[in-house]
Amino acid sequence: MKPRLTLFAALLALVFSCNRKPEPKDLVVYFSQTGNTEQLAQLFAEQTGADLLRIECEQPYPDSYEGTIEMAGPEIREGVCRPIKNGPVDLEAYRTVYLGYPVWFGSVPPPVLSFVSANDFSSKEVVLFCTYGSGGVKSSSRALEKWMPETRILGRFGIAARRMAYAPAEVAAFLLGLTNGASDDEDGYSEPREVVDSDLELFRQATAGYDYLNLRPLMVSVRESEGECSRIFVCESSHHGGAPRKVEVLILQKGEDAPYLQSVETLQEN
Repeated sequence: MKPRLTLFAALLALVFSCNRKPEPKDLVVYFSQTGNTEQLAQLFAEQTGADLLRIECEQPYPDSYEGTIEMAGPEIREGVCRPIKNGPVDLEAYRTVYLGYPVWFGSVPPPVLSFVSANDFSSKEVVLFCTYGSGGVKSSSRALEKWMPETRILGRFGIAARRMAYAPAEVAAFLLGLTNGASDDEDGYSEPREVVDSDLELFRQATAGYDYLNLRPLMVSVRESEGECSRIFVCESSHHGGAPRKVEVLILQKGEDAPYLQSVETLQEN
């Protein structure tokens, strides 16, 4: 009798295991032109155990920086979705999608818009991540969110190309923050005040190498938490000698380390 019961139990377990839905997975999707975003995407995939998918253009951009800018600039201004090889993807098996891109002209590369427009993200949780020269996390995410208005955005991560050596630790800290329910909003900052000499000295240290932005700090807000001090400077900027505009410059300082420029964002006009 025992062997029959054992066989019955084994068959019953097999039936239940066949009917059990597979555990949802995560997916890292990215577009990369120079390799920085690809490196960042690989870090996200390694640290989350997600599958990895690169967005491929049907006709790649030129290898040179100048050639890419010359081609991509008009596409971004006109809202062109550049044709890609891997458009529609079966996202049913995925719970969270990490979507990565380099910031171009403060916005999102056309191949990424092509991928977003070809897929339904309405039932997905999405995390945005990007690489940039001086900033554009907020402006690029705003542009992207217009293409996916019903999608729940869990968080936004960005890192300057010159700080890629710090990416493993910063990605790990960001993912831990997501797990703990951390927000990427601007709560906890002091009321803006006029800059003083000590602010200007710190600002000069952090923005060394960004002379082309022609930044003039006007006001600053400060937030301190867990050994890190964040400062948002409202500045006037005449990028490459262009018309003056107001920008926010985020400067971070961890412990006794030197302060560094995290990002530059153009302020939205009211």
